[in-house]
Amino acid sequence: HAQSIMYNLVATSRDRYYSAELKERLGSFVAYEDLVLDLERMRRWHPLNQSLYLGYKIHLAGLLITQKGDRVAMANSVEARYPFLDEDVIAFASRLHPRWKLHGLRGDKYLLRQAAARLLPEAVAQRKKAMFRAPLAETFLVKPPSFVRDLISPDSLARTGYFDAAAIARDSAALTSGDGKLGTFASLGLGGVIATQLWHHLYLGGGLCELPQIEHQRVGEAPSAQPPSSLAVA
Repeated sequence: HAQSIMYNLVATSRDRYYSAELKERLGSFVAYEDLVLDLERMRRWHPLNQSLYLGYKIHLAGLLITQKGDRVAMANSVEARYPFLDEDVIAFASRLHPRWKLHGLRGDKYLLRQAAARLLPEAVAQRKKAMFRAPLAETFLVKPPSFVRDLISPDSLARTGYFDAAAIARDSAALTSGDGKLGTFASLGLGGVIATQLWHHLYLGGGLCELPQIEHQRVGEAPSAQPPSSLAVA
């Protein structure tokens, strides 16, 4: 259905950027299989409701609320409340027929827009929906700061072992020089490469760029003498 088709398109950059070793280790693993879903119950639902439910399970708590909501709000001493996540609103919306949610490809949020038109200017009530996504790789690589260059250097990529250094060098060089432009999904994937390298640096031992790493130590635990191993072979 729509949700899995969309995110399978986003995931096409795995073939472009994953290293041969990582592909071999992943094998036939499918991340969706880790989700606890009542598939028999879901099969009775309209495909749109299946997609919405899958979005709740995958993106809502761990991504949209945590990373793009609560962390941003709490960092600024704000405790946010989200009216569209009220339990009564969710229960009401889940009982609505899909025709009240989506009218064709462009009639998104149909009932909400109808209600908003009674209170707001038409330009606001009918405003085109914008994708809420991660930045494209051009954001980091058109004029890359030194730590970004270090994170995707051949040495750093070899230390983590996640990605194909030749593919990263080819595409990042094209963006850095301004002579090339990647497709949307490849660009999102390259941005994910940078984010993953930064995550590894911060939490799995550092050494990939000049940014400080984050030290974690459990209560009563002696400091570790060596960082956790990566995919790379020492």
